[in-house]
Formats: sequence, structure tokens, C-alpha cells
Amino acid sequence: MDRSAELDQLTGVLARVARVDPTRVAVRARDGEVTYHELHELLVAAASRPVAGVSVLPVSGLASDVVALLTRAAAGQNVLVIDAQTTEWERDRVEASAPEHEVDRPQWLALCTSGTSGLPKVVPLDWRLDFLPNALAFAEAAGYREDDVIWCGTPLHHRYCLAAGVLGGLLSGSTVLLMPGMLGPAEFGRRLREERVTVLLSVPYLYGFYAQELARVPDDVGGLALRRCVAAGEPLPTQVARAWQEATGLPLLSHLGRTEDGQLTLGCGEPDEGVGRPLDDTELRVDADGVIATRRRAAPADPSGPATPSGSAAPSDIAARDGRRDGGWPGPADGGRDGWRRTGDLGYLDERGNLHVTGRATERLNVAGKKVDPVEVEQALRMCPGVSDCVVAGVPGPTGDELVGFVVGRGPTDAELRRHLGELLSPYKVPRRFVRLDRVPRSRTGKPQRGLLVSGLLAGESTAAAGPRSGASAHHAPSPDSPSALDSSGKASR
Repeated sequence: MDRSAELDQLTGVLARVARVDPTRVAVRARDGEVTYHELHELLVAAASRPVAGVSVLPVSGLASDVVALLTRAAAGQNVLVIDAQTTEWERDRVEASAPEHEVDRPQWLALCTSGTSGLPKVVPLDWRLDFLPNALAFAEAAGYREDDVIWCGTPLHHRYCLAAGVLGGLLSGSTVLLMPGMLGPAEFGRRLREERVTVLLSVPYLYGFYAQELARVPDDVGGLALRRCVAAGEPLPTQVARAWQEATGLPLLSHLGRTEDGQLTLGCGEPDEGVGRPLDDTELRVDADGVIATRRRAAPADPSGPATPSGSAAPSDIAARDGRRDGGWPGPADGGRDGWRRTGDLGYLDERGNLHVTGRATERLNVAGKKVDPVEVEQALRMCPGVSDCVVAGVPGPTGDELVGFVVGRGPTDAELRRHLGELLSPYKVPRRFVRLDRVPRSRTGKPQRGLLVSGLLAGESTAAAGPRSGASAHHAPSPDSPSALDSSGKASR
């Protein structure tokens, strides 16, 4: 298979921008920057020296990481991107599950899932038919411009940053700023001002944290160049969206994306819009059991042209046509011959075409034979005055899972929490007990670590002297260093 043209669409944009403005910065990070002219020259040079096989690339959010990825891809290599903080044991497991190099398969870029519904898995993505067109579709929906400075505040090995941020920005001729992780309030504000950031991609938890700080310095907010703010990675709480808009005057645009399926939706700042409408290259439906399914609209022969709704061209459909599941490509079990793939998210489409995500099918807990979505209970808990953050998870009980609410906030008592929830939820959805936290432990992408909380709680109970199990005030936050004994859905291992 001829792989020389896989990145032609991107290379063409780099060349055009380099001709107009050779010194324009393409990517800036803590290790320096690379201009559009420099990046174009590097890709052209790499393409002239083809290299076959699979390359494993650990990344940590550097400009050199982006250069390494794109030059290896330009040379014809299949690239497996992993977190630079991955341990040797974890890396060995990931590499063992990666697809092999095959000359008759499309050139791929592989990413690892976050493991929301089980162990992380390797997902190979077709550059020409999936990854680049989808990144461009997101950039167009977000209204990226050549004069934008796009700050990606999430890890580079996640598709949100790599596709929506880096590739979407480069395909638009923008400057991409890589700066993952949480900064101090003063440093965050300084970076926004000095870098003249116009587009911010982050997660709801960080938006909530920084909204509180920006509200204290309203004079500084007036000097910001921000015009677009996108939130993804977890459900966007109403109070976070409200606090951010009050602090900055800008709406938070909710976004849904998945490693396997790419960037799916984007909001436009309307009230009660969920995660927004599907991108132009994406089709969505909700199956009879409430599970959201998606497929990619096929890319045309010319990848720079508009997409046409003639079915999916995602790896799942390629594998389905081949009738194979070898090589690590998703097969018919993941996406049928018509290209539709069930995401595992629960939700519904409203009359305006907006998608609303209500939870994960794999995260539902079994309470006395009845299914409970912990996300629904968390949303209700956050509506209680005095609750600033919370997590709901399940621990083993005599009749299935027993709901535990982990709550940050000094105001409401247990009785007040139960009374509040009782007005909103069915009785079986109200947690049996509550645990007070100083903070909710979260991953680097802002996702709550339910497993860490519950394993700490169970470990404490196994070593404590005999005493009553109920009574929230007696329970406190487990150590953040406690090992997790749960799967990522928050269910305790049995």
C-alpha cells in the first residue's frame, strides 16, 4: 500500500501557512517552539526517507513530541502514542496488544483508551479516513482561525488534545499551546494574558477551579483575548458553566468525544443543550435501550473536500468489510457492517438535535436488583446547597451494591442530604451513607477516581475495630495513596 500521501492534507496546510508567514509558530510548549516553516521542512524530509514498521512514542506534552509523531507518520511508520509516565510493565502490556505492521492495511495512529469501562485498550485510527478529517470537522465546528492561539490543557496522549487541539489547530493554521495539568491561579491567568490565548480546551473540573479564581480579579479578565472555551472529559455541571460565564462573560461549550469514535459533538452555548449537536462528519442515534451509537460519514476520495453521508469509513467498518478482527482493528462486534458502533454512553436526542448524555451503561450499579446510574445521583447531590463536589460509588452489600456518597462541603448534614435527594430521586437511588472529603481525587483529565475512594473506605473498615457502619460523620477521606481495589466504574472487586 502506498503510504506517501497519508499526511498530504496536513502537509499542504503547513506549506501554505509557511509561504504566507514563515515565522508563524505552529506549536509552543515548555521545551520550546516550532514554526510552520520548520515543521513543513521536517515532514518533507521525513517523507523522503520511508521507514516501515511500528514505532512506540511516549509523550509528555512537548513540542518535540508533536514533531516526532508527525515526522514518523510522514515517513510511513505506524505510531503507537503512550503516556510518558507509563511504567515498564504497563508499556509491555500495551505494546503486546498493539496491531502489527501490515502492508495491505491503512497507515494508522494508535491511542490508548482511558479504561472507563475496563482495562485500557489500544485503538488504531486511520489517518486519512478518520483522524485528520475528524480533527478538521471539530476545528470547523469550533470556528478555529489562523490568528487563534489554542491552549490544550489536557494530556497529549488523549485524543481530545491530539486531535481537537493539535491537529485541528494545525489544519486551521493556528498556533497550538501545549500546557497540560493544573497551574496555580496566578500562573493560569498570566499564561492566558501573555500568550494571548483565544481558544481554551480543558475539563470541567479545572474550569470550575479557575472560575473561582478569575471571579476574584475581574479587572484582569477584561484584558483576556479568549473567545472560545470547550469543556470535555466528564459531564459539565450546570454550576460550573454558570460560574465560568459569570467570571469571563463566555459560555462553556460542552463536547463529547471518545478515543474509538473521535470528536462527536460540540455545543454552541445555548441553554440546556447537553453536549451539543453532532459534527458534520458524524452521525448519531440512540438505540432502543438508550445506548448512544455513532458512525463516521465517509470521507471523499479527496480528503480536502467535504464529507458525504455514505456510511462509515472508520476502522470498524474497514475490518467489517474484511470480515476479520485480527491485527487489533475493531471488528463487527464493535461496529456492524453498516458502520454503527455503540459507544456505551446512555442518553437521548432532543427536538433540536442536541445530544444529552445521562451516564454510562457499564457504570450502572445494581441496588437490590434495580439499576442506578451514579452520575444521575451525583448531579442531584450537586444541586444541594453547600455541596461543592461529590462522587457516588458502590460497595458490596447484602443485596448487591450499596450506594455511598462522597461529599465535599461543610454545610448539609446527612439528614439534609437524604431529604434533598428524596425530593429528586427514587428511594433506592439515595445513598445509604455519606463520607466527608476535603477534595475528590481525580485523574489528570479531571475524572473522579471512584475506585481509589472506595478501596480506601473498604481498607479502613477491614482494619477498624467493630462499630456501627452507618453515620457519615465518622467517615473521612481515604488516603490518596491507597491502592484501588475497584474497577473504573466504581464497583468493588469481589
